[in-house]
Amino acid sequence: MSVGAAIFVKTPGLSPIKTRLASEVGRELAEEFHLRACRASAQVLRAVGPSVVAYWAIAEESAIVETKWTGFPGIWQGEGGLAERLACIYTLLQERHGAALLLGADTPQITPYALSKVLDLIEHVEGRFVIGPAADGGFWAFAGRRPVAKEIWASVTYSQARTCAELAAALAVGGASHIYTEPLRDVDCLEDMRALQGTLQTLTEPLSEQLALANWIDYSRIFERCCERGGVHMRADGEHPARGG
Repeated sequence: MSVGAAIFVKTPGLSPIKTRLASEVGRELAEEFHLRACRASAQVLRAVGPSVVAYWAIAEESAIVETKWTGFPGIWQGEGGLAERLACIYTLLQERHGAALLLGADTPQITPYALSKVLDLIEHVEGRFVIGPAADGGFWAFAGRRPVAKEIWASVTYSQARTCAELAAALAVGGASHIYTEPLRDVDCLEDMRALQGTLQTLTEPLSEQLALANWIDYSRIFERCCERGGVHMRADGEHPARGG
């Protein structure tokens, strides 16, 4: 079985990138983080093995041939909001490969082992979907072998603390079951980036792009520079709006 796997990305200069993070560290650093996180995630996909056929799921149709998105074929996310774009990419990959894996670009701490576990689950547990929950209530991964109706994607409220739970409930209403895999913390703000740096530094077998990202966070002095410009905003309630994928 081959699996079509897509990393959802946006192109600097064509779309706003990591807007919450950008409000704290500035647009250029937020865009640089996004590109480095994409490279780290892509390297993890490559390490999983030949059963995975990887793609960039690109937000902007005009950026399909953008030089930033090399190494994998680029496919356009399509028109509409996040629900429509998730439905578009999942359906395309599931029909083309028989199984689909959707990944966000803001959990670069993922490991080949974690992704291999997702693939094993969808291969050996017939009929179930696999969801990777994010710490903020969204999800960092979604995978399956069966079609997902557009109405299921559309019934979910994205960028909320219950996004992942709503997706699981919508699948259940449609008669499908799911399995949760390893939860991860995605990066929406500076506090998340600080947590990411610690996680990257404790990986037992980090890949070169993960090490490069950790070193960049360190050497760019991103936390010190943010403090100097008065840009650190620690959320008192500890909550982070959920992202979709």
